[in-house]
Amino acid sequence: MSARERLTRLIDLAPGGAPEERRQLAIELTEVLLDWPEDYPEHMRASFALLLEKIVVQLDGPSRKELAARFSPGVEAPLSLMNELYFDSGREMREAILRQNAQAAMDDEFAPLPVDEPSLIRAAREYPPETFAQTFARLLGIPLVTAARAIADASGEGLVILCKGAHLSRATFSTIAMLTDASLDSAQRKLELFEIVPEDISARMVQFWRAQRGTRQAIAA
Repeated sequence: MSARERLTRLIDLAPGGAPEERRQLAIELTEVLLDWPEDYPEHMRASFALLLEKIVVQLDGPSRKELAARFSPGVEAPLSLMNELYFDSGREMREAILRQNAQAAMDDEFAPLPVDEPSLIRAAREYPPETFAQTFARLLGIPLVTAARAIADASGEGLVILCKGAHLSRATFSTIAMLTDASLDSAQRKLELFEIVPEDISARMVQFWRAQRGTRQAIAA
């Protein structure tokens, strides 16, 4: 089967299917990318990767983690795909993803958005966790699932990247960190991490997540 025939078959399978079928489809696409057939044209790699990225959005948490574990630092994969798997990746892979973002150029199409920080702080203080996540996502212009993962990220790095990349003040971040984390020690570690994570890398990640909001809405429609 030629690369074009295989891609066409996978595209035809992508729109429907049960969760397990989507998982198997994602695994097949991953295996193709990680072990690229010698007789497949190199220029078609991007098409396979794009299809995988669209399917990953529809996978459940365990399937995403299983998929992320198949990638390792140094593996050739589009940055957008790696960014999509950021929250599902281990420490070493996360560091590799951030290094890739450090080398990427900002997209002028997605200019920084002003964030209503007083409303965000009020939401952190007054709203239950689920409602706050929704408000957080809306005010930052990112997918709800990304906001929820960042808040729940035990390392604190996801929340730091999201807040720093959206150019929130340290005071706003401090309030969010303290009110969304039951452990004061954990909240303090997040504050220390806020001083370390580079703002330019964080901004690129946030830019990607804002672009993904439109992608997820299109898929849901």
